[in-house]
Amino acid sequence: MNGSLQRDLIPVNAVIGFLKRDRRWPSVLYELGYQLAMIEQPVNAPAIGTAELDVICLNHSRNHGMLWECKAGRTLKESQARVYAAACAEDVQRTGNVTFPDPRSASVEPVYCCLEDDARVAVETLLGWGLAIPVISLGERAVLASGRFHDAEATKRFTVGVALPPLHEVPRFLIANTHTPKWQLARAFFATLVSLLRKQSGRISLRHVLEETFPD
Repeated sequence: MNGSLQRDLIPVNAVIGFLKRDRRWPSVLYELGYQLAMIEQPVNAPAIGTAELDVICLNHSRNHGMLWECKAGRTLKESQARVYAAACAEDVQRTGNVTFPDPRSASVEPVYCCLEDDARVAVETLLGWGLAIPVISLGERAVLASGRFHDAEATKRFTVGVALPPLHEVPRFLIANTHTPKWQLARAFFATLVSLLRKQSGRISLRHVLEETFPD
């Protein structure tokens, strides 16, 4: 994976890492009771529109979800942000393939996660649109750069800041997304095929190649 693509995937891999019990990366959201529910899931908010949510996570005991938009650049889309801000738990369950323990009382909240260099622009842009969406900044620490979570403990943890390993060491839970160029996917598949041939695997199926290429 080239440097540019790796940078693009740092925020989403960081958030996925927060949701996993993994020694390589802080498990702050996992420790707070959140579990990964969906990655890159389209959700529709009536009268607002549809947006692809990067990560949806749920805390079943709190009947609460977080909708994460993970940005590696400074370009934010207003239409997308407004879907994040407007979507309710009913919308997420109806169109996002997510099931809440009690849909009638469930709640969700949007969160933006971006690299430290882009945090100020993200905060100013969202506030300029009148959207009070929390923004997590990734640098030496994962810090709440703006706003507050509905989850008071999450607000406390990220306000203090979560110490991070160097960002280039974020585990590659997700090595491609819907924006990955076809040639990048082909290179990943080729590496898997070479590996399987070296192992002298018998019959190589498409499912086997996909599982070996995309571990998560």
